[in-house]
Amino acid sequence: MDIRINNFTSFKSKAYPVKPFIIKTKHGRLNISEVTQKDLKREGFIYNLTKFFCKNFASKTKDPNWRVFKNSRCFKSEQILNDFAKYYNSKIKHKNDNMTLLLVKDKRNKIQGACLSYGYDRIPGSKELVCYIDSIAVNPAFRGLKIGKILIEKTLESAKNTFTDAFLTGDRSACGFYEKLGFKALSDSINGQKEIIDYLSKRRNDYPKYIEFFTKPLQNSEDRWYNKTKIND
Repeated sequence: MDIRINNFTSFKSKAYPVKPFIIKTKHGRLNISEVTQKDLKREGFIYNLTKFFCKNFASKTKDPNWRVFKNSRCFKSEQILNDFAKYYNSKIKHKNDNMTLLLVKDKRNKIQGACLSYGYDRIPGSKELVCYIDSIAVNPAFRGLKIGKILIEKTLESAKNTFTDAFLTGDRSACGFYEKLGFKALSDSINGQKEIIDYLSKRRNDYPKYIEFFTKPLQNSEDRWYNKTKIND
């Protein structure tokens, strides 16, 4: 696989920008760059991106709550899409100073992969410390080409200049993938990590059966982010 930096395309993120680059694969050339204002203004962009993420999530997880999404005629499927579209809309349109959204586009300008990240704001005191990989997905036809790995590595390579740690919520079917990237699952036997697990598990019904919480240091710091949050303040 050939990866080349594109020095002529502008990028958008203010917090931790990722310079555009090109990947040459057996399926042809793929352009990877941050979302642009032109993308955001395109009618239906957020909805189509949401559908892209949701279809990929549903194709991998064993969580029964996602089974209904595979039935496009099901009312609940449309409800899931609309709820997630509102969620992504709030994240993408109102966090451009604290967000990086990488898009992988083929020669037809069709999205074949995407990675959304931002400063983690769901735990008090973590927004300035943690880069949260909110969503990452690659279309099935383009899997096995290390695109997901490249998206995360490029994101974190830039994020390490702003954040001390990275965090993500990963489906259990993808544990091996995240571990190869240097992430480790939080453990309730470790002080600090246990508080994070307890806090998040009260707000999610898919842990621990279907998902795992993963973290990775981005800087050489004596004290990790989970020891600096304000959960217990």
